[in-house]
Amino acid sequence: MCAVASTDSDGPVALELPVQWLWDITDEFIYQFQVFCQYRSNLANKSEEELERLRDAAQIWNVQTVMNILHSLADKANIVEQLRVGREGGNVVEVAGAYGQLNLYKMLGYFSLIGLLRLHCMLGDYYLALRSLDYMDMELNKKALFARVTACHITAFYYVSFAYIMLRRYRDAANTLSSILFFLSRTRQYHSRSFQYDQV
Repeated sequence: MCAVASTDSDGPVALELPVQWLWDITDEFIYQFQVFCQYRSNLANKSEEELERLRDAAQIWNVQTVMNILHSLADKANIVEQLRVGREGGNVVEVAGAYGQLNLYKMLGYFSLIGLLRLHCMLGDYYLALRSLDYMDMELNKKALFARVTACHITAFYYVSFAYIMLRRYRDAANTLSSILFFLSRTRQYHSRSFQYDQV
């Protein structure tokens, strides 16, 4: 993930990956961060050697580094500006830049915004979590980019509703959850074949 987010490359990498893979990469990146944080915080069953290694490697899976990578991916694709211009009915290609015109960078940037939503929810900053998706169309329609990947779709709605609940915006949370539940009930037959159905 760092190679794509690197700022010292000569230009965009001409690589095409399936959108599902790009979501899985982003999702797994945040999951690995979360699991390591849980491992690091549970000191009860660790030997002195493990504790010493954790002290020596304090910068491993640093929250600022993870956040910087997600922001770098979003910035590289200029995805926030693309979403803003698209919402206003403007020409997205004009603001996309060399990186944002490629599907690899555009989708990684887009998924990074949802990753930032998730990360801010984990950190307890629910206002900033919702701000991560300021220009994202959270309506249930097939035009939204997150609708291309069901797990991303569900993750976005789950964390948005969680942030609403924590901000005591219960009506917004109920509307968000009912939207995603309605979507799942309409597409149950299709999604029950997915290996992720139990998690959903």
